[in-house]
Amino acid sequence: MRLSDIIKKKEGKSVQEKNLESEIEQSPQISQPEEKLQEQKQEQKSGISPGKVYGDAINLMRDLLKNIEKNKVDFSNIAIIVKDINDLIAGGNKDVVAFCERATPDFYLCAHSVNVCILSTLVGYELKKSDIDKLSLCALLNDLGMIKFTDLVQKSGKLTSHEFLEIKKHPVYTVQLLENISGIESSLKSFIQKIVVQVHERRDGKGYPSGLMGENIDEFARIISIVDVYEALIHPRDWRDRHIPHEAIKMLIEFAVTDFDVSIIKAFIGTISLYPAGSYVRLNSGEIGKVIGSNPGLPTRPKVRIIIDPEGNRAKEQKIVDLSVDSMICVIEAIDETKIKISDKKLALELKAQRWWVKGT
Repeated sequence: MRLSDIIKKKEGKSVQEKNLESEIEQSPQISQPEEKLQEQKQEQKSGISPGKVYGDAINLMRDLLKNIEKNKVDFSNIAIIVKDINDLIAGGNKDVVAFCERATPDFYLCAHSVNVCILSTLVGYELKKSDIDKLSLCALLNDLGMIKFTDLVQKSGKLTSHEFLEIKKHPVYTVQLLENISGIESSLKSFIQKIVVQVHERRDGKGYPSGLMGENIDEFARIISIVDVYEALIHPRDWRDRHIPHEAIKMLIEFAVTDFDVSIIKAFIGTISLYPAGSYVRLNSGEIGKVIGSNPGLPTRPKVRIIIDPEGNRAKEQKIVDLSVDSMICVIEAIDETKIKISDKKLALELKAQRWWVKGT
């Protein structure tokens, strides 16, 4: 069964992994190891550290969100960050993508904006789009308007219908805030404004603020909308827990019945795979490991670094298992590493702590 068939199913039905695997394009998957040693090797090759780029981007967003309502913000700093992200991905250094598993504990919007930028840029390259720097800018800035609704977005309970109506005004407020960015060409600013106001439109016309449908929504906005939802799903909010990446991918496919561009969802899944780097899986060997990379055309057979042995203890030797090579070992389930029941309290804390971006990590 192909993805197009899955999407035709009625909403609410589960998406089976075997159906997903048959659909993924036979294009190269991206290896995204997160270990510091690998990052150091990449830094030696490219002259730039993915961790530094990510940290600089987070700091930029903190400053931007702090000042955008009351002061003019210089575009040059934004352009530098976007260029660094593009240079890393265009140069084949995808390690920065692994950082998208992180969230910022002080205010979710900082990491959310950066993560959406990185993943949207990645999809742009997968689709071989031109003007990817513009896509990256739109993705980074698309939720600026949320700063007006900080109290609502950090509310511990679900929003009331009235509160949700207020939140739905944020794309228009984003357009207004973009006027506070100085040093940007008027044509580029207008382009960004056109895109960001469309990110929450949906294929069936039930999005907001204008109820646009299908092809009337700009392709860049359609790309960002998918990434925006995925990124939100894999991170916690004050009123709900996170979804593990594998679950979030399946949810995206179900949402595509009404909401999204199917071809872009295919490209997105083909880019990050079914078990994205940084996620955790349980193997039929009883071991638990962290996905450190994927294999071309084999979305359910990633490369896995073993973290926990079959007895539930920290693995003495963190061996790497390539499931494309060892056909006897397979993934039996994707898991939330923060909820693994293990006796090693230090390891349990380490697994929980790595979900957050703290300065210097």
